[in-house]
Amino acid sequence: MGSAESLYRKASGACLDRAVDPFVGGKGFPVAGLTAAFCKAVLKQKAEWTRSEREWAVLYIDAFRALQQQCQKHGYYEGWEQAGREQARFEAEGDISEEAVVETPRELQAVQQKYRRLRLKRAAEHHRTILHLTQRHVQELENLQRTLTKQNRMNEGGAG
Repeated sequence: MGSAESLYRKASGACLDRAVDPFVGGKGFPVAGLTAAFCKAVLKQKAEWTRSEREWAVLYIDAFRALQQQCQKHGYYEGWEQAGREQARFEAEGDISEEAVVETPRELQAVQQKYRRLRLKRAAEHHRTILHLTQRHVQELENLQRTLTKQNRMNEGGAG
């Protein structure tokens, strides 16, 4: 079995880019069902990740808009201006890189760091899920290959 990173790349590439046809071999081919189920699970996880990313962006925008309103309410122009710049930067880039985290105002820095950590945590969870799905799929394929080999169905057992 390959490294976790190579398994992840193969799984996401095969299903997300549709580079691999999960139905190779036709309906009667044992690998087809396993691979189709795997691709369905990976695509479902990809859809969940996309939804999570949209949700995260909305929460982040709401957080610095609230900060901007708070700064305006207290007459803190620099904080209000920085929050507005962060909104424009974020809308252009769609991410919070380490370099994008400001030094001041501290309130904006805290919001940026909070949502940067949240996104990194969600990304790690997503990658762990894809890795788990991939490892499980590889194990299922290996088990199927052993079973088919024992049944003297070598052509089907080696096609995964």
